[in-house]
Amino acid sequence: RDGVVQTVKVRLPERLYDEPERIHAFARGVLDRIQSLPGVKSASLINSAPFGRMFIRDDFDIEGQPKPTFDAGQPKIDAGYFKTMGIPLLAGREFTARDTAEAPKVAIVSERIVRECFPGGPGEALGRRVRMSNRGEWLTVVGVVADIRQMGLDREVQPMLYVPFQQERGGVVRFVSFVARTATPASTGEGI
Repeated sequence: RDGVVQTVKVRLPERLYDEPERIHAFARGVLDRIQSLPGVKSASLINSAPFGRMFIRDDFDIEGQPKPTFDAGQPKIDAGYFKTMGIPLLAGREFTARDTAEAPKVAIVSERIVRECFPGGPGEALGRRVRMSNRGEWLTVVGVVADIRQMGLDREVQPMLYVPFQQERGGVVRFVSFVARTATPASTGEGI
């Protein structure tokens, strides 16, 4: 009814893409081309697409609270990801083009994290700060999205802590999945 989601996965060679700036420039260029293709309603990217084999999980902290007793998936995404994938925004905002490496560090959490860590609901999570794996900077929660089944329809819902792809500077992201919502199942991949 709302179109078809198509995915193109890319693995970037280390010898050519050894710095975050080069990876981000490549991703931005490809994403700009995809978004300009006829029939594309929206497009974005993620480093670990749903139902893929790669799924990065780790522990996390919430400022001022005991450490959660579960891990969370920690995908890096670009603006428009939730719209493209049809994942409802429950509170706050999605990432935008302004969430760059120079901007304040932000995160979006899934409703499972809210259920288990914020008894007051999605509104309580907004503005709170989270940190991944006892390291790195604190990230301000700017949004809450619906749960997804990241590992497959037959698997349980995974808690997710999304961060902007353009703010990722620590670990070099070599796997990128471009996602596009098109009006019909056309061959978007040919236009890239």
